Amino acid sequence: MKISLFGGIALAAALAIAAAGFTLLDAKHDVALAKAEVQTLTGTVALKQEQVDVLAQAMTTTSKMVQEIKNERALVVKLHQEQMAGQQIIAEQLALNRAHVNELRQSTDEYVKAWSANHMPGAAVQLYHYAQYTGNYPDGSAEGAGLSNTTGKPANRLFASNQF
Repeated sequence: MKISLFGGIALAAALAIAAAGFTLLDAKHDVALAKAEVQTLTGTVALKQEQVDVLAQAMTTTSKMVQEIKNERALVVKLHQEQMAGQQIIAEQLALNRAHVNELRQSTDEYVKAWSANHMPGAAVQLYHYAQYTGNYPDGSAEGAGLSNTTGKPANRLFASNQF
């Protein structure tokens, strides 16, 4: 029995060594698999970090573009307000000019009525800046200014100081 006890112990020791060896091999295999998984995950983390960097750069660029668009929008709004103010000034001036034209149309002088109802000839418009107004009389006459009035037309009240 000594042999069998010694053989049983040896067999148990051999089985224990075999089991420990198998466990050691299995653990080495698990370690190798874990190292491969760590390398894969490290590569994935590096790839994801590159994607995060690209997206962060895109966000920075987008933020700059949004700020530029906001600045341009503010400029457009300011220009629009200036345009509206300019149009208001033009509309007010137009209203005043129309009122003045209506006053001329209601003049007692037939020549002024006929002239104000028609377009002014281009040549007369070009010469207008040389003209100088010498009087403004409600009845349309120029006699009050001491000018000789042979035609009775209000054009006598305008004279050109330059020779053409």
